[in-house]
Amino acid sequence: MVQVLHNLYQKIIQHTYLLIWILVGVLGLATLYVRIKVIFLVNPDVGGIENNVIYSVLRVLAGYPLYQNPEQAPYAITQYSPIYYYLVAGVSKLTGLTSDAVYEVYIVGRCVSLLANFFYAWGILLLARRIQLPTPVSVLISILAFTLLPPQSYGRPDSLYSAFVIWTIWAVLRWNVSGVSKRVNYGSVLTALLASIALFSKQSALCLPIIVGGYLLFFSGKPLHFFLFLSWFTLFLGMLYVSLFHQEATIIYTNVIRGVNNGIDLGNFRYNLVDHYLRPFSWLVVPALAISIRYIVYERPERQFIGLATLGIFLFALATGLKWGSALNYFTEFTGLSCLLVADALWQLRHAQSDWANVGRLGILLGLVWVIPINAMNFNWGRTFGKPVDMTLYRHEQTVAQYVRNELKHHPEYLVYSTLYNSSYLNAFLVRNCIVPQQDLIIGSAYPLRSFDYTDLNKAAQDGRIQFVVSRDSEKEAPLSPPIFLHNYEPIKSLEGYTVYKFKSAPTP
Repeated sequence: MVQVLHNLYQKIIQHTYLLIWILVGVLGLATLYVRIKVIFLVNPDVGGIENNVIYSVLRVLAGYPLYQNPEQAPYAITQYSPIYYYLVAGVSKLTGLTSDAVYEVYIVGRCVSLLANFFYAWGILLLARRIQLPTPVSVLISILAFTLLPPQSYGRPDSLYSAFVIWTIWAVLRWNVSGVSKRVNYGSVLTALLASIALFSKQSALCLPIIVGGYLLFFSGKPLHFFLFLSWFTLFLGMLYVSLFHQEATIIYTNVIRGVNNGIDLGNFRYNLVDHYLRPFSWLVVPALAISIRYIVYERPERQFIGLATLGIFLFALATGLKWGSALNYFTEFTGLSCLLVADALWQLRHAQSDWANVGRLGILLGLVWVIPINAMNFNWGRTFGKPVDMTLYRHEQTVAQYVRNELKHHPEYLVYSTLYNSSYLNAFLVRNCIVPQQDLIIGSAYPLRSFDYTDLNKAAQDGRIQFVVSRDSEKEAPLSPPIFLHNYEPIKSLEGYTVYKFKSAPTP
């Protein structure tokens, strides 16, 4: 029996590279199938409260500014930097879409995100080639990085941000460690441009100037490069600010800085980050951190910077993950770089210590088998495999929204509150009149913490400006912290499983 097990182990060890290719290939194809199906999935949230992002895109398409005062109706918060919003809105306009084409705008957003994810995987592949990994191994790493993308990358600014983080790292390697003097100025420009675009895709890219600047100043031995990078980076930030922000600085600050200050939530950190990432992905996290530290101390120069970037991104994600609303997407770039580091370390061991390399490859194989069920849940597999596009929910809510819009024709200033948010399209259909469109932010954090002054919201809940409430027939109370109570409203219409309520008293002039 022992001999049989030994022989089986030897056969598996001898073919682990082939087995990994088969497993990653199948998983990659399955993931691509799911991603294409997800584009057309009739669900307003495929990951990361996607509808919050689409709401802001629809506001732009409807002619409103991207950022607005969260202390005034509709009390919305556009939390992220502007590039992704404007990109999706721009593509939507080019294809002739308006704010009323809600489903089609969702499709555009998911297509943009998928293309950004391909850009991210391509960046991982080029990073692998940059440190002289063979092309087949580089392709394998990029496919694995793509399959491990979390659902927050399916229709949010995270997709663009992750891609530009990886490409910024690639630009640093191409520039600073190439040893070609004529590329100094060009490389500093490209690195600074990519880093600034990443920051204007999502604020989390604030880690990039710290990591890149720290490396240039303290590790590279080329302090002049630091000042070149900083000069160009500052210039590009100014250019992007002038080009993309057309509102008061206080409004921008209120949304993208105060709007993401949701407070510390250790329970959320334990559930979303420890239970859904650090624990199940420990097979990748632990060796990646060990390798990154080794590379920082002993390697020169490409691997040293990749190790520094990997460790820096991990620590930044760990620190920012303490805030309310954080999720496993905070570690997306770390995951991709970890795949690269582990594969690179095993490749370097293939001759010196082939047994350890074989054991390492077997460990990766077992890790993939372990994590596949977790990814299956994250990847919306259950909602897509073998299922047709079902427009029933969309059509029902479209009918309800049309009824409410007809009621609003003579009083377009009235507001509508829907008790549903990430499971409903109603706020998207009623984008001009919906109030509190991002209820997860208000209910879960902003209103209890009084992140903003909600005096006007409290008044609107009492004086009749919130003239209509829409809820499912089974709901008896409106789940919102401000006093929007159904006993202040009377039902006027029931259709498609929803009830429309109207304020009982005439609104205060």
